[in-house]
Amino acid sequence: RAVTAAAPVVLDGRSLSVAQLVRVARRGASVEIDPAARAAMARSERALAEAVSRGQRVYSLTTGVGALDHERLAEAGLVRAGKDISQGGIAGTALMLGECSGVGIEIAPERIPRPAAAPLERWMITFPSFGFLLTARPADAPGVCARFRARDVVAAPIGRVTAGSTLSLVSDSDRAVIWDYAKTPYLGLGISPVCEPGPELAHA
Repeated sequence: RAVTAAAPVVLDGRSLSVAQLVRVARRGASVEIDPAARAAMARSERALAEAVSRGQRVYSLTTGVGALDHERLAEAGLVRAGKDISQGGIAGTALMLGECSGVGIEIAPERIPRPAAAPLERWMITFPSFGFLLTARPADAPGVCARFRARDVVAAPIGRVTAGSTLSLVSDSDRAVIWDYAKTPYLGLGISPVCEPGPELAHA
């Protein structure tokens, strides 16, 4: 019998149901963002940009996180951008960060700190709820990591920010492009006015 495609699931920030999640996961339904929800996100983004421009302290944006919430890493010029590791895992979160910053990102999986018992392929897609990806200039990355280690928080450089629009996994001899948001937008939100992208950044 013919199989009809499931109707798109529209995200409005209020009405997502279990049945809709099943349609996406099992029936291949596409996902769309409601225009009103997109407009609300744009307003929130502008409010953040205005707060930063006024020198206002914004948790995790102009400060460290968790035990380092008093550390104003961005205000000290040590961190340029960052995002909490969400349901997309490390790779998906890096893609979101790169797309909103207008840059490409390369990640070296073997450099990613992880529990000894956690296989790398599983750790890459884990949603730990307490991890962060931060960007810093190459010269500043050691100092940023040292501040975290001083609080017994694991941190390490795992790659670099590049010109372009791709998320890639790299090793000594190989490079695999995972996603190109210029060809296929992932979030489709545009470049954040908070970010100041540049090819000289390192990803920590």
